[in-house]
Amino acid sequence: MVDPVYYGDWRVAPDFATAVHAATGDQIAFTRAERALLGVLTHNANTVLHRERLLDAIAGDKSEVSDRNVDFTINRLRRKLQDSATKPRYIATQYGEGYLWVAQRVETQRPSAGAFIVVGPVRGSQFSGHLAEAGWAFIRRLIRALDRDTAQRHTVALDLDCPAAEHFEGDLPRFAVQLNFFKAAEQRLDCAVTLKRFAAGVVVSINRFRINDPDPEAPSDAVIATRRARDVLRDIRRSLTYTEDAAATPDDEPLAIRQQQAAVLLAKSRPQWDKTVRRLEARVHERPNDQETAAMLSAARYRMATAANQAAEREYRLALHDDPHNPTNQLLLATALHFKYVAAGREILAGPARQNYPQDEAEIEELVMSALPSLQSNGIFALTAAKLLYFVNKAHSPLALELAAGALQTTTAFATAFTTVGQLYAWEARSDEALAFYAQARELAADAADFRLYIQTLQCQALSAISDHDAVAVVATDMYRSEPRCRAQLCLFYGATDAFDLTPTLDYTLGGLDVNSARGNLRYLHYLSARHSSRKTHRPNILRRPLALLVDRFGEDCIPDEVRPDMPDTLISKTG
Repeated sequence: MVDPVYYGDWRVAPDFATAVHAATGDQIAFTRAERALLGVLTHNANTVLHRERLLDAIAGDKSEVSDRNVDFTINRLRRKLQDSATKPRYIATQYGEGYLWVAQRVETQRPSAGAFIVVGPVRGSQFSGHLAEAGWAFIRRLIRALDRDTAQRHTVALDLDCPAAEHFEGDLPRFAVQLNFFKAAEQRLDCAVTLKRFAAGVVVSINRFRINDPDPEAPSDAVIATRRARDVLRDIRRSLTYTEDAAATPDDEPLAIRQQQAAVLLAKSRPQWDKTVRRLEARVHERPNDQETAAMLSAARYRMATAANQAAEREYRLALHDDPHNPTNQLLLATALHFKYVAAGREILAGPARQNYPQDEAEIEELVMSALPSLQSNGIFALTAAKLLYFVNKAHSPLALELAAGALQTTTAFATAFTTVGQLYAWEARSDEALAFYAQARELAADAADFRLYIQTLQCQALSAISDHDAVAVVATDMYRSEPRCRAQLCLFYGATDAFDLTPTLDYTLGGLDVNSARGNLRYLHYLSARHSSRKTHRPNILRRPLALLVDRFGEDCIPDEVRPDMPDTLISKTG
């Protein structure tokens, strides 16, 4: 979105291509020379600019112009703006010196208020002379590319003199893309793009590059704008997922959760999905016991999460194509591959695509092992690597436990450490230690809904493994009440207390399954949880409830072959 700038009676396009009269609606267009003068004059409002300075702004390559060209262009501008030389409202003459812009910019609401990305402030274009036109063309292309490549629910706004957060009035933008132009040579214009987190003013990245390069081998300005937009969004994704140079805080969420939140935020999901989710969330808030709406919300969020993770996986593969040995991108891709099964495992493992999981596991293992030497000093990265290695290959369990224990001793990301170490300990049948870590993590994650739900799910898995069904019901009931969206996903796996009637949700969920989707649910719980338990007696305990429910409804045909070795003895006797 590119908003106009108001001066007096005129609503002027930010690139000075056109202006519209506020009262009559009449539109005027400006020539290249007029745009150049407007740019340099307005950027130096109330400052006398000598003819030499203005001449440089309008002089093109090898153009033969004189001071008179400046005067002619000023006169044309005055006629178009309905301005008077004797009683100027826009351009005043300082005889013997030059001209100055005297119109005050009319502020309504800043065009960048509440934007996801503000492009601004823009500096240096007034010193770029005749190359300023190339600078403006680049700005237009950059905004179009950012607008095209971000989710439709996000706003990209141009704000030429956007102030810092402490001086900003209105809702703050999320990120700022600051542009500084520098005339490096007669026909060369350089630009520095600085990406910042707007509220904190923290610099995320800085890149310098050249536009309007006469070298025939150089990429076009359109290609450069597309690449810079991609780099900006890649850096935004990175900053939302992890911070390399900042110390981790005790309540920092695990990498996988932050990665998925960033993926959903940036995904170009269908606009109707956003509207559907907002509508269903409002309805669930009003009617928390509406099982059908809660299930519909769960399904909608699943579609968004799956699409977002697929987009993130593509982005990380593109990043590794550009930089094949970047360890951070290797770990992020591995995390996205694992999360694919967390988000969509029920569907993947119900169909022929389940045959791909050995290939995905092999790629995860290769990526993590390649990245590990460079990343194990970062606590959150080391914890992520530990979990992934334990997940894909039991031969790596000693290394995974060593990595996790080392991170636990050094990192300040307590919540992530407690959660990850707790999960590994649960798989190692160190249940009491695991549950103690989960309790500490849950305290730190009290205000983070997604993280809290994740921890509670791990608590239910660990408690199910030791057959503490009463404790499972207490934790699950709290989840079902606080997050209705999770009921349809988890009701097959974890029961509730007598104080909460889970029957309507369970009936609704079972009614939507067939034999194949029942198999997918069993494979899902077995693949992500039960099979990792080192104590064989824990595996049937985790599977007991869903097996009983699904076999009772569909018969033993719903039991996948890979699940049968870990079935409870009581169920084996009934089906055998």
